[in-house]
Amino acid sequence: MTTEVGAKRNLRNSLWIYLLAASFLTYYAVMIYAELFQPGRTGIDFEFSNGSLNITAVDLRSPAGRAGLVVGDKLLRVDQRFIRTWEDWRHFLVIRQTHREYRFGIERAGQELDVPVVLGRQADDPLMRLERKRFVQAFLLLLSIILVCYQPGECVTRVGALLLAAIGTAPLFPSTEMIAVWRGLPSLAGLLLWIPQISHLLLLPIFFTFFALFPKAIFQKTWGWSVVWAPALMVAGIWAPHIYAHVYRPPVAEEVPGWMRLVLGAAVLIYCGGGLIALLLNYRSLPDAQDRLRLRVFVLGAIIGLTPVILFLTAIFWGTLTQSPLVWFFVSEGYRHLLVGLFLAFPLSLIYAVVRHRVFDIPNQITINPMNRDL
Repeated sequence: MTTEVGAKRNLRNSLWIYLLAASFLTYYAVMIYAELFQPGRTGIDFEFSNGSLNITAVDLRSPAGRAGLVVGDKLLRVDQRFIRTWEDWRHFLVIRQTHREYRFGIERAGQELDVPVVLGRQADDPLMRLERKRFVQAFLLLLSIILVCYQPGECVTRVGALLLAAIGTAPLFPSTEMIAVWRGLPSLAGLLLWIPQISHLLLLPIFFTFFALFPKAIFQKTWGWSVVWAPALMVAGIWAPHIYAHVYRPPVAEEVPGWMRLVLGAAVLIYCGGGLIALLLNYRSLPDAQDRLRLRVFVLGAIIGLTPVILFLTAIFWGTLTQSPLVWFFVSEGYRHLLVGLFLAFPLSLIYAVVRHRVFDIPNQITINPMNRDL
C-alpha cells in the first residue's frame, strides 16, 4: 500500500512538472514568434505636441516612405481612430497586422489627405532581430529542465528550476507584439501562459527563496518565509489585473508611478542583495571544509553574474527619478552588453557545481513534505 501511494504521489508530481515545463516553453515560443514575425516598422519618427503626432523623420524604404509620407506631416488618424496621444499610437501598434492596408489620415500644408499604408514583415534576417538575451534565456530554460530532473523530489532544485525558468521568460510586461499573438491563441494555451506570467510578478521572492534554501534553509520557522512572501504576494495581487487588462484590453498605460518605482528599486536591492547575502552566510556556515570547497565556484559565479544585473534593475526603476550620472551609467548600452556576458557566470557556475561537485547532495537541505511546517 505504501508503495502504491508513493507511486501515485510521484505521478502527480511528474504531471505538475510537465505542466510547468509546457507553460514556460509555450511562453518562450510565443515571445520568440512575436519577435521574429512582427510586422515591419511603419518607418516614421515623431513627437507629440498640441494633441497631434508630428512626423520628424521618414525612412524612404519603409511602408510610410513608399506611401509618400514626408517630414512635417501631421498624422490625424489611422482608419477611423484618431491619434492624439502616445496611447492612441500604442493601440495601433498592438492591433496592427501584416499585409493589411491602413488609411492614414494626415494634414499637410493645411490640407487633409487620406494615404494608404501597407505594413510588411521586417526586411532583414529575422534572427538578427532577436536580442542576445533571448539566446541566454533559451539556455536558462534548458538548464531549468535539466535541474528539475536531477533531483525531482528536492525543494531546492524545484525552486532553482523555477527561478531559471522565470528569468528565461521575463520581462514583467509582455511586448505589444506578444500580446497580439497571445490574444489569438486558443483559450487553454492562453491560460497556460499565465503560469510564467505570475512567476514574473513573484520573481524577487523566488530569487531570495532559492538562495535562502541553498545549501540549507536560513529560516527554520514558517513565519520567516511569511515575512519574505507576504509583501510580494500583495504587490502581485495589485498588478495581476493590470497585466490582464494589458493583454486582453489594450492599450493600458505601463507607466509606473514615481513612488512605486522607488519601492520596486528598493525591493530589487533587498530581495536580490539579501539572496546573495544568504548564499554567503550559508556558505560560511557549512561545517565541512570539503563542502565549502564544492560550493566555492558557484558562490563566485553567482556574485559575478548577478551583481551587475541587480544594479541594472535598480537603475531601471530609479533612472527616471534622478539625474545622477552613476544611476544612468547602469542603464547605458555599454553596461547592458557587459552584464549579458557577465550574467552567464551564474548559470555556468551552477551547472558546473551540480555536475562536477554534486552540490545538491550537500546535507541539511529541505525536501518536499506536505506535513512539514518547519520550513
